[in-house]
Amino acid sequence: MAIREIGQYRDAHLELETLVRKAGPVLETFVQERIRLDGPQFTQVGPDLRHKETGQTIEEFYAPGELRKRSPHGFADWAPDQTHEQRDALAGIIENACLHPSPASLAALWKALKSDADKGRRYYNTLREWGVDAAKMLPGQRPGYVYPAKKSGGDGASNNPWSPNWSGTPEAALAEQARILKVMGTKGAASMARAAGVSVFGAKLA
Repeated sequence: MAIREIGQYRDAHLELETLVRKAGPVLETFVQERIRLDGPQFTQVGPDLRHKETGQTIEEFYAPGELRKRSPHGFADWAPDQTHEQRDALAGIIENACLHPSPASLAALWKALKSDADKGRRYYNTLREWGVDAAKMLPGQRPGYVYPAKKSGGDGASNNPWSPNWSGTPEAALAEQARILKVMGTKGAASMARAAGVSVFGAKLA
């Protein structure tokens, strides 16, 4: 590593772009995605740029082997080992947890994304990219590069307490509606109710 003068300013966005491109045959959309999402996650500590969560230097975080392991889909030569059905199912779990966070949907997301190798980084990165506040159960928004998940045939259970397919009891739905109103406010609750085709009071929308 080249010796740098202590205090010399380093731009994380520019440096991570160089490192990502050196990692292999990466897709251009992946490069731009990393610049936009990862750039703000680095802070300068002395001569180093370090990740705010992991403490790794930017060179360690974007080591070619680590980057390919963490984000194989960003490489043009990636051959997914999942079936279309498995990928669609995972996309549905992610979308449900990020747009309708609840203890059940977030637990399902953790189970689907967590591995011993990444120690939950993929789970936390997904929440951050969607802008989800898991502590307050506040939903995020679908990133521009993510397509809506395919809907499976039939009526599946829902974590939206205003949905007719609510997975719990009517009493639990009322309790969850009250919790959402308290945490998210009327606007957030109305948005969830509208997604189920009703008002916050349960009346069907025209």
